[in-house]
Amino acid sequence: ALVQRAELSIGSHKYDDAERDLNSVLQLEPDSAPMHYLLGKVHQARGQALSYRQELSRAVELDPFLLNARLELAQSFIAGHDPKGALDLLDATPTLQKTMPAVIAQRNWARWAGGDMDQMRKGIDAGLAKGRSTDLLLQDALWKLRTGGSPAAARALLVEALKIDPTDIRALSALQQSYELQKQTAQAVGIVKEYAARVPQSAPVQDFLGSLLLSRGDRAGARAAFQAAKADAPHSVQADLALVQVDVADGKLDDAQRRLQGVLSADPGNTTAHLWLSNIEIAKGDHRKASEQLRAVLVTEPDNPQALNNLAYLLAENGNRNQLTEALKYAQRAKELAPDTPAYSDTLGWVLYQQGLYASAIREFESATARRPDAVSKYHLAMAYAKAGDGSRARAELEAALKQNATIPEASQAKQVLGAAPPAAGNAR
Repeated sequence: ALVQRAELSIGSHKYDDAERDLNSVLQLEPDSAPMHYLLGKVHQARGQALSYRQELSRAVELDPFLLNARLELAQSFIAGHDPKGALDLLDATPTLQKTMPAVIAQRNWARWAGGDMDQMRKGIDAGLAKGRSTDLLLQDALWKLRTGGSPAAARALLVEALKIDPTDIRALSALQQSYELQKQTAQAVGIVKEYAARVPQSAPVQDFLGSLLLSRGDRAGARAAFQAAKADAPHSVQADLALVQVDVADGKLDDAQRRLQGVLSADPGNTTAHLWLSNIEIAKGDHRKASEQLRAVLVTEPDNPQALNNLAYLLAENGNRNQLTEALKYAQRAKELAPDTPAYSDTLGWVLYQQGLYASAIREFESATARRPDAVSKYHLAMAYAKAGDGSRARAELEAALKQNATIPEASQAKQVLGAAPPAAGNAR
């Protein structure tokens, strides 16, 4: 009964209720692979990728024959840029399942992600010998496009795939891209509009059309497509979040805020909604409410690097000593989780700068600007150089940043710091 109620709650997007029921079942049956799989689906619906993967891993560990969990876990590895992890997982598939078309197709996706085109070709041929599925037809088309095959031949395969499933966004996206490759932008948009008109009640297709139009600057067309998606799927969080993007682009922050609050009223644990709402609160100048949204993310996802980073930056901006200690903890953890992300190095540097640890701050800012030379990091680096007494480097970074963007608040802040910093010996002009 608890399982059935949880499944109904998932279908009704009542994820908190579903999670409570599934956890109750797991207290009675902690080694139930299907329950861990269902709990993973709850985390997936909320956008909690790490928790989703953990539950799928546990499900596969408990029942190696639970194929859906294995295939989804392999896909999560691929999405996380770990095609080798996906292949290792698929290699461990029970012998009776290894030659199933779904397993062959997932292995092909892992090879595609890893760039192993020769083995992918062999896998495509082996799969097509068993039957023509949307995945295999799509893979054949993509293989042809990447290896210099005929766009017309690839399009024929994609049209065949779309006849099998007119709502397959991957095939529609590849069809659009086949025109883009030949610089036929108008035709690319036109073909998507044509397919969207064929399935007006397909929320995924309307969402795809809306995203394409939004990327082309057609906000009115995008809004209409997203509203059509919302009409087809009233509980669609994806449509709500897409409309939030249009609201923000149109400067309608209050409307965006109301939409996100609506998402959270139905699903309080939605990470994306909390993160976006924090950005809107920052844009409206309410840093306290922005911090509350970020802390709400960390309740359910303590290792969410974006929430850790953003909260660290907000706390560093406040300047309170106790908050700076907290900020340092969050900034260091964010960088541990994603060491190659320039923004996280910049945030850690800014926290260290606020604590007066200028040499350490310089190292972080230099790391950030080396990977992504944006104006904010350059202004931060200029200020750190000035505080450390290196006037020549400070002025050089300031001049470079001013050429890049002289209108952001960091520009006046940096000029003020450099103007107040006394020149060090050997650095004065």
